[in-house]
Order: sequence, then structure tokens, then C-alpha cells
Amino acid sequence: MTEITCYGCRGSHAVSGKEFSLFGGHTTSFLVSSGESDTVFLIDAGSGICNISLPDSVKKAVLLLTHTHLDHIAGFPFLQALRRSDFELTVCGPVAAHGAGIREIVTTLFAPAFFPVNWDGFPASVSFSDLRDGSTLVFGDTAVDAFRLPHPSATLGYRLRRGNHTAVFCFDAELEALDSRQTEALGRLVEGTGLLAVDATYTAEQYANGRVGFGHTAAETAAAFAERFGVLKTGLTHHSPGATDRELLCREKNLREKHPSAGIFFFREGMSVSVD
Repeated sequence: MTEITCYGCRGSHAVSGKEFSLFGGHTTSFLVSSGESDTVFLIDAGSGICNISLPDSVKKAVLLLTHTHLDHIAGFPFLQALRRSDFELTVCGPVAAHGAGIREIVTTLFAPAFFPVNWDGFPASVSFSDLRDGSTLVFGDTAVDAFRLPHPSATLGYRLRRGNHTAVFCFDAELEALDSRQTEALGRLVEGTGLLAVDATYTAEQYANGRVGFGHTAAETAAAFAERFGVLKTGLTHHSPGATDRELLCREKNLREKHPSAGIFFFREGMSVSVD
């Protein structure tokens, strides 16, 4: 069994306050683990990654960065496991449009202007791997497929395959920007998956009123896409920083009623979902 735990599901920037306490205020960070594997996967390094405390028995991890906007990487210097000399981390992510690799971009976070500890001051062993659309890497018993997503930056989605277990992560994506051919191609990647974690930043009304081209999806579009391609569990994420608990609960209820076969839910900070 594979378990996906959400440590942050807020988009753009972190928020706080009682009106956000249920769904949480940290930006995107997820942990994928299995009791049968010696490697865990971290998906993105937003502020939520600060709260991931890996047990000492976990000595290897793969960090899959969807892209390098700040709400998806700014928490990386605070990953607690970087302070362990027995810890090995592989950081994977897209090559930027101007050609910079993932190492060049991420290690910039440790420059003196941004962070007080130099990159060389961390005892963990860290390696980097540049990914492109169509890349596939294998880590132990898990295959990772990378694919391009429509977003105003070099952005990848990830499909993790382990035996019969499949989970797909499309955190920042404007599904409305896809043409029919592109929609079908993405649909083939997610078809029948055990879990699809997908961008649902806006309501359809919000999207139509000034957000077209921003790189994010309306929840109604994401839910209809998941249902169309037979997704078993659909976790909507990247919540707008202005969306309160009350608003998200209302949206969740309405979409569950409209798309009953897609297993619709809105991710909450601290929530774990099993894929078996």
C-alpha cells in the first residue's frame, strides 16, 4: 500500500488565521511513502516541507519539484533531514526555459542574501537530476514518469508507478488551456489512476473573470476531467490563499454531488490518502 500525506496544499503564498485552520495555510508539499520501500518521495518543497520529520530509519528520499516558483521551493532549506549525515536526497526537476538546471536554481536559495547557512554547511548527501517532458526514472520499485503541464514556467507533472499502485500529481496546471489532443494525451496518463492530485485554485466564475492565462484550473474543470478519465480518487489542491474553510467545504460538497464517481475531495493539511 502506498500512502500520500499532505503537508501543504495552499497556492501562491502561505496564509494563517482561524478561517483557514481546517484546510491549512502552508504551500505545496506532499510525502509519498510505503512500508515496503526503502525510499520515500517528496513532491514539491513549499512551506509545508518544514513540518516533515522523517524517521531515522528513512535514509533515502527523492524530491520531485514540479517547477521553481517560490511557493513550491521556498521551504527546501528547512527540510530537517538535510542536517543528517546519513541521509541521501535526490532532487529532480525541470530545466528552466533559459536553460538553467535544477541544481543551479535550487542552490540559489542558499545564497547569503536569502539564507544564513551556505549550501556546503549541510551534512546530507544531495544529488540533482534534470527532467524533461517524457523522462522516466526508476528508484527501487517505483517508476517516475514526468510530463509537461500548461503553466507560465517550465512545469512538470509526475506519475508514480509501483506495482499496481499509481498516483499522479498535477499541482500547477491550467487544464482549460489544453486543446482536445493535449487533453486526451494527459487523460491517458491519469486514466484509472488510484489518486490524482490536481490544481483546483479557482471556481469557474473566478477563472472566467480575470484569471485566464494565470496557469491554474477551476475546480469544476478539474473534477470533470477526473470523472471523464475514470480516476478513482481525486484530491483537489493548490487552494487560493483567499479561499476560507467555509468556501472550500461548500465547493467540495457541490462537486461530490455533481461528480459522484470521481472520489472528489479537497486536500487538507495533515490528511493521508491510501492508494492500494
